[in-house]
Amino acid sequence: MRDPNPECSVVLPAFNEASGIAELVHSLDQILTGHQISFEIVIVDDGSTDATWQQIQRCAQGSKVKALRLARNFGQQIAIYAGIRATRGDVVVVMDVDGQDPPSLLPQMIDHIRDGYDVVNAVRAGRKEPLLKRACYRLFYRCFRWMAPFPIALDSGDFSAVSRSVADTLCSGEQHHPFYRGLRSWVGGRQLNLPYERHERKHGESKYSLSGLFLLGVEGITGFSKAPLRVCAVLGAAIAALSLTYTVVIVAMKLSLGYPDYAGWASLASLIAFLGGVQLMVLGVLGEYLGHVFDAVKGIPSYAIREREGFDLTIKEAD
Repeated sequence: MRDPNPECSVVLPAFNEASGIAELVHSLDQILTGHQISFEIVIVDDGSTDATWQQIQRCAQGSKVKALRLARNFGQQIAIYAGIRATRGDVVVVMDVDGQDPPSLLPQMIDHIRDGYDVVNAVRAGRKEPLLKRACYRLFYRCFRWMAPFPIALDSGDFSAVSRSVADTLCSGEQHHPFYRGLRSWVGGRQLNLPYERHERKHGESKYSLSGLFLLGVEGITGFSKAPLRVCAVLGAAIAALSLTYTVVIVAMKLSLGYPDYAGWASLASLIAFLGGVQLMVLGVLGEYLGHVFDAVKGIPSYAIREREGFDLTIKEAD
């Protein structure tokens, strides 16, 4: 019989992770059962093209595993969002399937939620990624913290635990561009940062390229902060002031020194090119925010479910 009210729900977003699903499910089963924690595992197949769904179906034959298969690849953040909406546990844990997030940390995270914390952020005290990627992560988190109007846990990925009330708050509206690590910080409440050593990836390859990570960062910042718009306004005012000063200088030089009409064409061409680049950058920033508005007003669901396994009751999903 399935436990209708498990103490813990573990959400696992998966995209082409056929080699690691079974091992992680086995580890979670051993650890949570050993600590006498009732649980469910909700695996979300985010449009995988390998044998991930078949592996998930095998795992779902057990009473503790449930699975959703999205109709296509909607992205990791949407998969996390869909998984959280399908959970019923008092504590909701989100972790990666690649083996970098240690399942042994779950009992400690659950204990902190029992003690009254609303969110437990697993903070990466050390990482095994290449130097360039580590530097990009470090830069992003500090920029995000500076721009966000609420406290942000530095160096915390999706690996975390939240209370049932926080999970329900996150799922109370339709999210077309969910950024989970930003959403759980936005909720506020009592939050705890729990340091851990992030392991090397055990299975498969990273699905995020540097360009993909950049786009994810843009989604996160524009989803929670108006700072880029304010930066554009300040930049525009500064350039206008410099342009006015430059104009005054040129007119003064013309009147006092009598420069010929063709003098200064190189600096003028450079200035025009610079201003054109700034205008395009500002339009790009405005376009990002307008894109969020466009997706919100279309009125379509943020994802579609193709198949489900292991659910014996109606789950919350996009209608």
